[in-house]
Order: sequence, then structure tokens, then C-alpha cells
Amino acid sequence: GVTPSLRHAYLRCDLPGLNLTSCDLLRSYRNLQEVDVSDNRLRTLDFCDGLAFLIRLNASRNLLTTVNTFCTPRQLENADLSYNLLGDLGNWQVHRNLKRLSVKGNFLEQIGTGLQLCEYLTMLDVSCNNLQDLRGLEGLHLVELYASANSLTGLEGIAGLVDLQVLALADNQLTDLSELRVERHPILMRLDVRHNLLAHHQRVEPLAGFPHLKDLYLSPNP
Repeated sequence: GVTPSLRHAYLRCDLPGLNLTSCDLLRSYRNLQEVDVSDNRLRTLDFCDGLAFLIRLNASRNLLTTVNTFCTPRQLENADLSYNLLGDLGNWQVHRNLKRLSVKGNFLEQIGTGLQLCEYLTMLDVSCNNLQDLRGLEGLHLVELYASANSLTGLEGIAGLVDLQVLALADNQLTDLSELRVERHPILMRLDVRHNLLAHHQRVEPLAGFPHLKDLYLSPNP
């Protein structure tokens, strides 16, 4: 690419699968917009502090235990931190332009309040964690929420997600779907509740009232 001062600049860097333990050299490439450091051995993302224009970051399949090691870039829109060692979601308040976040395959037990100011976040993937509930999503405008393969026994926390269109809840311990209501989720289009503990047809009958629901996955359930 070309900077405003008409100088050449690298905008993208792909470094997957190189067993990297450090990416400090990237700090000097301040104009990078897309970085892929997936499938390495990184324990920190502090090198991102020098990348003020970064929009997309793929740091999946590393050894990250926390995300609170980098403050900038403030323009970050897409972050993939799946299959790391994260024990908590951390604080994303500085990344208010975040649109898509994947923390699939970590060790999260709760969502917390770290996403509360991410008003542009439309896709969140927290599948394959240890979540007990979905509290912490208040005020978000999620369109897609993927929470399969957790330990959910209820759906507390999703009441305010009025923009929700896709909800994936397979492989949990749900016994009813009472938190799902037409007035709360008027444009729900896809629902996946396979491999749960729904034991009677009355538990799913209210779903007939969702006018836009077109993809429904129920089997297997008791």
C-alpha cells in the first residue's frame, strides 16, 4: 500500500505455523492492517501495541492466557483468539470498533463485562468453553451467537439481544427454552439446540410463534 505521505508500506503479514515465540519485529511495520500469527507458540500480543491501523488479527492456536496485554489498535474489527489458554474474556473496552470475535476452544467459565462497550460487535463465538451462563451480553447488538459445547443449563443473559438472527446452543445441558421469546428475539432465523436435555415437545412448542425461524435443529434430544 501507499501511506498519506506517498511512501510504500506493508499492509498484510501472514506468519502461520512457524513455532514463533515472539513477534516484536512487527512493531516497526506500523501500517499493517491484517496479521495472521495463528498456530504458533505466542504467549502475548503486546507487539500489537505498535500496529495502530490493524483491522484483522488471527492469533488462534497459540499459548495466550490473557488478552489484556495490548491496548491498541483501536480500529480492530475482527479478532480470532480461538484455541488458546484463555481463562477469562478480558477487557475489550478500548476496541470499541470490534465487529467479530472468536474465543472458541478456550477455558472460559464466564463472559464477564469486558464486551459491554463494543456496540458494533455482531458476531461472538464462545463455543467449546466451560460457560455456565451467558450473562455479560447486555447492551450488545449481536446478530450471531455461537455457544455450543459449553455447560449451559439456562439462557439467562440473552433477553436483550433483539437483533439476534443465529443462535447455536448444541451440546449443552438445556432443559427448556423459556428465555427465547418472540418479543425479545423477533428476527431469529436459525436455532441449533441439538444434544441437549429437552425432554418434552411442550418445551419447543413456543418456537412456532417465531415468524422468521427457518432453520431449526432439535435432534437428538430426549
